[in-house]
Amino acid sequence: MKKTKRGYAVAPVEKWLQQNIRPKNDAPQNGISASARYELRDELLAAQIRERGATASLKEMQLKVEHGELIPKDQVIEEELARTAVVKRTLLSLGRSVAPLVVGLPQREVQTIIDRKCRDVLERLAKM
Repeated sequence: MKKTKRGYAVAPVEKWLQQNIRPKNDAPQNGISASARYELRDELLAAQIRERGATASLKEMQLKVEHGELIPKDQVIEEELARTAVVKRTLLSLGRSVAPLVVGLPQREVQTIIDRKCRDVLERLAKM
């Protein structure tokens, strides 16, 4: 027995539709058969449901923007570019700030100084 997506038997559903919903005269109207009209009606209802969902989603996003829960994409990109520039400058200046401190020191002390400077840089970046 053929069933609908929700598990109902198709034959009784069709019978009920014929008796209660569909007009007795299934003759084509404006050159469109009854089954085509029902398909179009179903497509229209589905489109209306999608439209309502999209409208609701849009309104939810607008509320989130108003409440400060959502920020514009351009603002996020601008802030990330600024952070990236700071990270780049900080990392590129690391060699300049460490080199004078390690001249002539044993390898163990050089490693300790570099590790300390790297930790300092990472801590500063984490506070951004």
